[in-house]
Amino acid sequence: MTSLCHTNIGTGGATALRAAVSASVARCPDRCACHLAAQGRVADIGAGHGFDLKTAIREGPANGFRLAWRVAAYCQTSTHKLAFIFSYRQSTCTNEKFKLLNVYSRDAPGGTLEVIKLRGLAWDHRRCWGPLDASVIPYGEANPDLRIEWDRRSLYEFGEGALADVLSSYDLVIFDHPFIGDIAAEHLMVPFDGYIAPEQLNTFAADTVGKSWESYAKAGRQWALPIDAACQVASYRPDLLAAYGAPPENYVDLLELARKVRQDGKWIGLPSVPTDAMCLLLTFCAQKTGNDVYGFTDSKVVESAIADLRELAALAHPLSRQWNPIRCYDHMIANDDVVYVPYAFGYVNYAAATEGRHLSFADIPAKNCAGALLGGAGIGVSARSRHRDAAMAYAIHLSSPDYQRSFYVDAGGQPGSLSAWQDERVNAETRNFFKDTLKTMQASYLRPTDQGFIAFFREAAPNVAKAIHGDMAPDDLCSVLGRLYAEARNRSMHGEAAQ
Repeated sequence: MTSLCHTNIGTGGATALRAAVSASVARCPDRCACHLAAQGRVADIGAGHGFDLKTAIREGPANGFRLAWRVAAYCQTSTHKLAFIFSYRQSTCTNEKFKLLNVYSRDAPGGTLEVIKLRGLAWDHRRCWGPLDASVIPYGEANPDLRIEWDRRSLYEFGEGALADVLSSYDLVIFDHPFIGDIAAEHLMVPFDGYIAPEQLNTFAADTVGKSWESYAKAGRQWALPIDAACQVASYRPDLLAAYGAPPENYVDLLELARKVRQDGKWIGLPSVPTDAMCLLLTFCAQKTGNDVYGFTDSKVVESAIADLRELAALAHPLSRQWNPIRCYDHMIANDDVVYVPYAFGYVNYAAATEGRHLSFADIPAKNCAGALLGGAGIGVSARSRHRDAAMAYAIHLSSPDYQRSFYVDAGGQPGSLSAWQDERVNAETRNFFKDTLKTMQASYLRPTDQGFIAFFREAAPNVAKAIHGDMAPDDLCSVLGRLYAEARNRSMHGEAAQ
């Protein structure tokens, strides 16, 4: 491979770069094209023509955290290839103030620029992979030394699968925040606070939705960025609910609506496959204890929550026990028998649909809209990555407020940025999905992020589903939950002691 000649140049770089282009013209008089690229705007200048680099920089749009500019001059014959790649990065860009960094030259037949390949793992829904896939080409154009690939795994694997196993194969992973305890204890990922300046960390923290930022922090470190924000919210078919009035605001109104729609041969929905059954239990326990993190460990609270959930399940569509939120929403779009769903993780894609039917979303029917289980997704960098700097920069780009409220949501994503949730354009294009559920997000419940919680959740979920659907007595469930949680905590303490 041809070695790279690397030169760092300061404010005199415009002159130096112009001289380099002129030299290439002299060496290749038959053909020369200078491509001046400014964030997608390209101007072609023929041989012998100069260019004003400062003007190009000054006229470019000034965005937030970081700008990336590229100027490339290519001169080529059948036997000779020469390229100059100029990278420009800075936080602000005003008038004559600019920096020139990293001028690379390649001067040999067939020479190539060494490329860094980043591999990322998403979960398999457009809400997740849509904005990630959409970012690959534009980010790659701004960073020609990078190649980015995103793979996908199931929603179950995202939330409950083995995390450590995939970190040896991927630089970036989208994951659920309950893994944070294991990540921090075993140092599975690279903390962002070692790569982001304190003032930028504060900006990210202030821009969080609910406790999303907090959910990826542990042991004084920030192990991931909240790229996606979600919690359990209410949803409904607006054309069907219109016959019954506004969405219910409390549990009593919810029961009344459920009974009314049953009289008309319709149903409420209550997604309750084991994973979502466990989420429902955590939500109802949080609501009964004022968002006590460990409310689910109180037997009386659990028994009361199961009683309420059984009451709702009896009025819910018979297929509810086979549904996760996605299956439920797909059914609501394709059929006319489910009017309203009180608790399920929100998906902006069903509100923003441009063809066919769409769903509307609302705050949960609970006092102060509090207690809904927090979900969402974080983006983290594997501790085994050989390209930490590049992976970190890409993750920060994807999570930045400017990107989140524009390209991220436009590609079907559900941003983790509060400014995106409050953005007027974003809400106009998603039928107010974010505005209409924000109160619930801000009052949502953050489950424990202790080491071992994922194992507890995974083992407890099938038992909770059985209890909700009458296949296990509530007191038996309490005994199982107590035993499983004690075992998880015991494993956690032994793991911490061994480190």
